[in-house]
Amino acid sequence: MIASVGVDSCCICDVKKEEGIRIISAFICESCEQQIVSADPQQEQYDDYVHRLKNVHRLSLDGVSF
Repeated sequence: MIASVGVDSCCICDVKKEEGIRIISAFICESCEQQIVSADPQQEQYDDYVHRLKNVHRLSLDGVSF
């Protein structure tokens, strides 16, 4: 579900957009979400998406203390 979250910077393309999804503390714009969902693992961009999405997990742990 795409929702308006105000203007935020996409963690994939680094462009400020108004609509997209939020995963934990990261924002993914609507166009990047569509590209990720339709990406073929054989595409060159696929590895980049995987790398950037791994950073979402790291971003979520930055503010957590154990």
